[in-house]
Amino acid sequence: MTTATQAITSTREQAAADPDPSWRRFYTVGGVSAALYVLVALVVPSILTFALFPRFWEVLDDAPALLPWIGDHALGWHVIQGTTLESSIFLILAFVALWLALRHLDPVWAAVGAIVAITSQILFMAYYPVLLGLAYLGEKYPTVGASDQHDLVVAAEGLVAQNSGFNPVYEALLVIGVMILSVVMLRGVFPRWIGYLGIVTGAVALLAIAFHPVLGLSYLFWWVFLIAWLLAIAWYLVRLGTRRAASDER
Repeated sequence: MTTATQAITSTREQAAADPDPSWRRFYTVGGVSAALYVLVALVVPSILTFALFPRFWEVLDDAPALLPWIGDHALGWHVIQGTTLESSIFLILAFVALWLALRHLDPVWAAVGAIVAITSQILFMAYYPVLLGLAYLGEKYPTVGASDQHDLVVAAEGLVAQNSGFNPVYEALLVIGVMILSVVMLRGVFPRWIGYLGIVTGAVALLAIAFHPVLGLSYLFWWVFLIAWLLAIAWYLVRLGTRRAASDER
């Protein structure tokens, strides 16, 4: 085989391995969205809770303490919950971009992984009314008498129970979707280490979620792995969106 023929063959193989170049702008959107999710949904609330509202995690599972806290920090509560939940739209865009980038490698499993992951985010956003309910009770708490405050606490305890128990449900779906997409990544497009990182993230997350009753809120340590994976796909999706396709280079 001549050098020219080898070059043409290599170019065609690369074109076959590359995702559809017509979606390059959306790959960029997906990459930027993944990075924005890390910033807006994770970094900003963490700074707020640890720097400005250090008692947030202490009162989160304690209705009698949570309602007075919300009454004193209503704006902070809305900002923390709003940035955390509404930012799920960024992850939805990122998962759609991943499906577009991986569908030519395995259309079935790329779709399954994206659908499972996106479903987790829809469930998370749909949970917002529970937190808005706590906000309503907390803002009302300082304005009523002791008897009515007791009734508000009783009402809040049911919402707190949902708040405390909901995360492991949607998180399990999220990491299953991440693992499926990461397995597909091992076939191409993305560097293999990103696929392996996603698989490890899922395994660690499922163990952490299983031990949630024992670990309490410390089970959230697995999000460090997810952040690393999200930043990795953000970087590579932007690269996919900005590089020239092999067919353009011939």
